Amino acid sequence: MIPLPLPTAETCKFVVSQVRGGWRVSPHGDDPGRFADQDQATAFACRLARDRAQSGAVGLVIVQSNPEEVHGFFPGQADYAAARRPHLVSG
Repeated sequence: MIPLPLPTAETCKFVVSQVRGGWRVSPHGDDPGRFADQDQATAFACRLARDRAQSGAVGLVIVQSNPEEVHGFFPGQADYAAARRPHLVSG
């Protein structure tokens, strides 16, 4: 079972799109330049999104192709369990 993202989970989105001379991944702080083909750009974006998921964020990759692709990376089950634990207040 794939858990649904928590409403408070951070989400990051990377878009892979075709540009003149290749494929580009955006947004990305350090522009990696253009990739020769769609597979290289998608693999790069998926690595970024997977790294973000390992840090607790939901990572999405949108590939603007025909057909359009969507890749999703979610924090692990332990992250969800910790977020769902009730906070007990004594008083």
